[in-house]
Amino acid sequence: FVKPGENPARAVENERPAKRTAKWSLAEVCAFMDAAWREGEYGFWAAMVLSDCIAQSPVDVWSLTRGDYDGRSILKDRRTKVAGRHPPIPLWDHVVTALDWYLSTRPALLPDAPLFAPEGRNVPWPASTRHKTFQRLRKAAGLPAHLQWQDLRRTGATEAGASGASAIEVRDLLRHQTTSEASTYTLQTATSLRAVQSKRLAARARNEDGC
Repeated sequence: FVKPGENPARAVENERPAKRTAKWSLAEVCAFMDAAWREGEYGFWAAMVLSDCIAQSPVDVWSLTRGDYDGRSILKDRRTKVAGRHPPIPLWDHVVTALDWYLSTRPALLPDAPLFAPEGRNVPWPASTRHKTFQRLRKAAGLPAHLQWQDLRRTGATEAGASGASAIEVRDLLRHQTTSEASTYTLQTATSLRAVQSKRLAARARNEDGC
């Protein structure tokens, strides 16, 4: 109840939205990849292969250019308010194979050309089209509506922690500045990134998980 003369806005309590907890299973990742391949959406297929490996935000993944991929790793810095260079993120062998195949289907690209683009074009996906395509492929894969592309970041961090990665290694994978930031999901070095990627891949091999 608002008394006469009082500002009604002061009577409204703002609540923070609940923190997302959704994660992809490897089976769900594989189902999405299969749907993208069947639908001929090879850019989405390759982007999912990469996202499953590097655990970066959708903004960082979809803004990658040809020059950000050196044939073995992703070089681009994460978009952050804090200045500084990030070490390259090493890619698993099957991810390199997938990216190389995908790039072989496209014309020679300049370094500033988008790494992922609609079929037959060399321009970035409009955000609205990208969202609609993701929803269409998610439905085609039979995946639950609550899954979002951004949840792959949390998935990768959780997998890293479960595979035995240290807090520092998880921090470096996510390209956070502190371990407390990384703990939301569960000085960066290239050695740490190689270690966490090796641990994640070894855990998948032990569990016989894969597409």
